[in-house]
Amino acid sequence: MASQIDVFIPTYNSIAHLLDCIQSARRALPVRRIVLIDHNSVDGTQSVGRGNGCEVVLENNGLGYARQLAIEMAETETFAMIESDLVYSEFGWYNEASKLMAGDVGAVVAYVPRRMSDKRGKYADFWSRHTPLKRRRHGFSAGSTLFLKRALEGMRIPQYLNAYEDIYIMRRMRERGWTYKTIEVKGTHHSDFEPSRKARWYGANARRLYSIDRGDMTLLRRQLTLPMLGFVAACGTRDAGVLSWAVSFSGNFLLGWSNPEKYSSLKR
Repeated sequence: MASQIDVFIPTYNSIAHLLDCIQSARRALPVRRIVLIDHNSVDGTQSVGRGNGCEVVLENNGLGYARQLAIEMAETETFAMIESDLVYSEFGWYNEASKLMAGDVGAVVAYVPRRMSDKRGKYADFWSRHTPLKRRRHGFSAGSTLFLKRALEGMRIPQYLNAYEDIYIMRRMRERGWTYKTIEVKGTHHSDFEPSRKARWYGANARRLYSIDRGDMTLLRRQLTLPMLGFVAACGTRDAGVLSWAVSFSGNFLLGWSNPEKYSSLKR
């Protein structure tokens, strides 16, 4: 029998998918305890958690701080972080994932597809057909991930980082000599946010990450080239809406980048 692990779920008005998330996590993972790290939800999130056997810890800073609390609170050698809107539909993957955590592998990302809007989905599907799929979509994420506690011990995630905190974690792991692996897992990552708000949120926090890793313009360059890539995808899919989505997303990202204080928090 696999050793039991601690599971951490950052929450903020997450009631829409939380029960399904908790239930699927219990089926997919050898759960010792599930801890909701809640950003003072007012929609019943805390009641759902407590009513389903979860511990609830409150925080008032944001996602980066919630991840930091998870690292500090983990009591098992391996622990998991899961997004509150992620629901697994495949339940036999943990043993495969845990076997990958050997040598210098400090994390295993269990990639679950995001539910995308029609236009964004067409964009992603087009480029998935024309570039290596794993390289494009299987980047590092902390939203469905197993971690070795010793790979993260002593890490300090900036409290003001409310997105791209996973990139921060990945970079600090690499500095320590750790790497990560990725597997595909069936399920749905709902991501129920209005696209323009989320793009501004990404932009604001990309600017904050840039302030930490000064000189790294990777996230900004991606957005500056997005309209061009959207044009190619729009031609390839014969759907002008794909270009409209790309231009809008890029513009809102840049708006967030220009004013991180205003757009760094994402409201549900």
